[in-house]
Amino acid sequence: MTLTWQEELIMSTVLYRALECEEQFALNTAHTEIEFIDDTLSTMHQLDLLVPGRNGTLWQVTAKGEKAHRDLVALYEATSLFDIFANVNLALELPPEVCDANGMILEDSYDPRFATPMSEDLRLPMIDFVCDSLGKKANLHRVVFVQMLADDRLKEQQIWFDLKLGTPFSEITDILASAIRWREIAGTEKDAADAMLAVYQAGVIEHNKRAEDTQDSAELPPNPADAASPFFAALF
Repeated sequence: MTLTWQEELIMSTVLYRALECEEQFALNTAHTEIEFIDDTLSTMHQLDLLVPGRNGTLWQVTAKGEKAHRDLVALYEATSLFDIFANVNLALELPPEVCDANGMILEDSYDPRFATPMSEDLRLPMIDFVCDSLGKKANLHRVVFVQMLADDRLKEQQIWFDLKLGTPFSEITDILASAIRWREIAGTEKDAADAMLAVYQAGVIEHNKRAEDTQDSAELPPNPADAASPFFAALF
């Protein structure tokens, strides 16, 4: 069964609301605020994500549906580590006072390229670059969608009204349309890949340094082409 990305995201919202917010979904949605997702609920039943509950009036999330939700949470956790790339100044020359003789950032200094306000947001292009390095296709619509978890938008009852209007879908489309493409970072694709790799490796060092300071145990893998990394497996 072929689904649109919009349908997939509504399904993810249903599972999130059912499992995280304990929202109950009636088999009969007529004349309710979620009547517009009735076909989606039926599709979720066909996909074995939902089944009618024992009382015969409410949908119940299946084991397959619970796994799909865990995959969504894993994607959120994986993409959140890319926040180090939210503000990157590619043009900034490193001041000598933060570098050693080899041009590496000193242990007790933060990399100013990752701390400059109003710089380039490279989170999406970096995730896309990592997936391309692994020969995989990033689901960037879903990547942007999971950021709503961080904003707690999916916990608000307003989300159904917004989804009916299509507001989140328009926002996701606009974000993706305005995002930098990693292949546009430099003149050729090879130069762009080299630049992205250098930024990724510098970002790993910076992320892990900050993680130590905040006692955060989550670390980015040092190699963006590490196909064995379970961390990267959550991205696609």
